[in-house]
Amino acid sequence: MRREYGEHSGIPPSTYVGGALVARSDLGGLRLSDVPKVFVETGNMRNAADAAVFESRRGRKRIARGLYQGLRRFIGG
Repeated sequence: MRREYGEHSGIPPSTYVGGALVARSDLGGLRLSDVPKVFVETGNMRNAADAAVFESRRGRKRIARGLYQGLRRFIGG
């Protein structure tokens, strides 16, 4: 999911809070699940480059494509 999102969205992984992946035990929807789930933070609104992507139609399409491709790869399509 992470690789596909990065390739298609053009938004690089975060470099704060210990890197791109952070284990969390305080999110009930993820912690209490018995099926695969992923929580995707699509970017950082305080980052001017990320915000510019969110504000553009083309950027939002790239984000959607990244999410779609990541899910598609996970499902095996």
